[in-house]
Amino acid sequence: MVTAKAAGTATITAKTSNGKIASCTVTVTKPAESTAQTNFKKVVSYIETYYDGINSYGNKFISLAIDSNSIVGLSYESSENKLTITFLYETETTGGTSKNGVSINLCYNSLSKVSVEVLHILNEKYNFKTGTVIDPSSYTYDSNISFSLVSASTDIITSDIRQSLLDLSNSLLKGAVLSAGMLMTYNGMDISDLGFTSFMLY
Repeated sequence: MVTAKAAGTATITAKTSNGKIASCTVTVTKPAESTAQTNFKKVVSYIETYYDGINSYGNKFISLAIDSNSIVGLSYESSENKLTITFLYETETTGGTSKNGVSINLCYNSLSKVSVEVLHILNEKYNFKTGTVIDPSSYTYDSNISFSLVSASTDIITSDIRQSLLDLSNSLLKGAVLSAGMLMTYNGMDISDLGFTSFMLY
């Protein structure tokens, strides 16, 4: 068995034990680029040209303040060929300030399996992280995604607290995609350019 590693042409020669020789030429073509990958490159080109700034990781980004409590950004990491939607949401409660951050990671080579991480900092005291994997093309405003609790700064987690975190993660994911859609529209693009072809903004 011969496994191709890249596109190109190769001549394969085999020799039997009795001295007979046979050869053949094999041509491997590069797979056609999907619409999602074409749109991905369009978004990357836009960020590279019209970026608002460079983040602490050295990646260019565009961003939009949704209101006084939330902001959304879209950055490109060339080393991993990855776009990341970042959504930050902060609220004041009687116990202090609660902060939430959502990261949606879109990699060029796996756009149908997108990892989502949500960080919850409750009342500046407790840290929780939840995560999941979604297919952007089938994600809608009404989707109810199953999240997992990845880590927690406390061992005292009741079933009610766990469920509240998972419900909150769903709401924040929805807010992140909705806000990313606003960011894309503001910059003359569309949320479908990030692969969310089933998500209607309005």
